Amino acid sequence: MTRRFLYRAIGWCTGTIALIAVGLGILLVLMRSELIERVATLDDSILYVAAQSEVDLLRLTTAGQRYVAGDPKMTPDLLRERVDVLYSRVETIVQGDLRQLGATVPEYVTAVQKLKAYLAGIDATWG
Repeated sequence: MTRRFLYRAIGWCTGTIALIAVGLGILLVLMRSELIERVATLDDSILYVAAQSEVDLLRLTTAGQRYVAGDPKMTPDLLRERVDVLYSRVETIVQGDLRQLGATVPEYVTAVQKLKAYLAGIDATWG
């Protein structure tokens, strides 16, 4: 082997390694932005589900108050619909993406258990 060939081979290897490093750098930047986007989407999803759950609970509470007050527009079927909506929201929380995240937070676990017990009580009353 001549020195010239050796220098060329080293040059090609160095160039190839540099291109691979640049490619990996670009890939990492692209993956990082996608990961940040996914985390932001998950955060938005968590906030949305939590906010909607609160809205659904308030709607159920209001519907119950109207029913107890004798509002003729609030029928048992409409009240049951509010219960079903909140129940499905809780099931989304318990079985969805939030399950894994919330399982490590004691307050979350306690709140979900209380809400499920509350809904189970309503369901048992409804028969």
